[in-house]
Amino acid sequence: MFGVKLKKKYKFVFWYPYGLGDIVMLCPLIYEIKNSNIPLEDHLFIFKDNASIKLAHEYFPELECFVFKRKIFSRNFLDFLFLASSCKKIIAPMLSRKFQNYLSLLIFFKETYVPNNFFSESFLWLRNLSTNLISFKGHQSMYLMYIYSKVNKNFIYKDSSSYKVKPLNLRNVSKNNEKNIVAIGLSCGPHERHKLPSARYFAKFINLMHEYIDLEVFLFGISSDGDLMSNFRENLLPNINCRELIDLDFSDLFNHISICNFGIAGTTGQGHMFASTGIKMITFSGVTDFEKNGPLSENQIPLSHDFKCGPCYSDDYQYGCKNIACMDYIPLEDSVKKTLNFLKEEKDELRVKLI
Repeated sequence: MFGVKLKKKYKFVFWYPYGLGDIVMLCPLIYEIKNSNIPLEDHLFIFKDNASIKLAHEYFPELECFVFKRKIFSRNFLDFLFLASSCKKIIAPMLSRKFQNYLSLLIFFKETYVPNNFFSESFLWLRNLSTNLISFKGHQSMYLMYIYSKVNKNFIYKDSSSYKVKPLNLRNVSKNNEKNIVAIGLSCGPHERHKLPSARYFAKFINLMHEYIDLEVFLFGISSDGDLMSNFRENLLPNINCRELIDLDFSDLFNHISICNFGIAGTTGQGHMFASTGIKMITFSGVTDFEKNGPLSENQIPLSHDFKCGPCYSDDYQYGCKNIACMDYIPLEDSVKKTLNFLKEEKDELRVKLI
């Protein structure tokens, strides 16, 4: 439980216990809070785990954070009760569509700002925000800024999709265009697996690209991805050099990503982290809404399937429909052609052969 001062009273407790990709999408708001000369130390951010705090500190080391472990009979829970009851306002912009989550926030007797998933008007000290992430017309990072502007009148909302915040310890590197290194991001939590094509699809995609570009692969993951990474390598052509980069700390991870000429990932934590380094992005979407949740990059193309039911990712389909692995139906040859044309048009200096 680092990054928090229990004796301090905060003006705002920001309830945000979500994934690593969500941490990256929160960064533009934090950057704009600082840029608006609003004291960042007046804010406490509630995160999911210590990994989330470490990632947030790659962008903002001074950020004050707290991990809520959801164990009622624990010191952690008592500390959380103290923090929540002593603050002025609680902001929960992405509170899930579960009625019990709203009821649990009533116990703090504080102005608590929540999306309008259930109530059309404010209820007791729950302040209805009049919109939620689904109804908001724009990207998630912009939604967070919009909601914050409704809570803190000193913050001016700026509607823009060009925000991106790089990790502080990112080194400047020159690309080795003779190698054409591609970062592969197929690692994610089990509940996000349906957001991505299979490891076999990733390998087939790279195999086909290798017919036109001499590639080297940087495959990023963690120890628990062993089976996933083995599946990728089993389907990868033996003449493609593949380097596995396992369990890197965030600083090493970002600096290895930045060496790459481009990255291929989805709207998962790895995809968002790839984009924050500034490399070119090829982003698989379809389950997720690229316009609302895509990586924050000004230099990317989305590749999607054409199922009419997509994008479907929501509270109702948090783990997918379980009927079909739709992400493996992203047209392979057409997507590779679009990727090669994108890289060529962006003057990446890759040795792209004519298709």
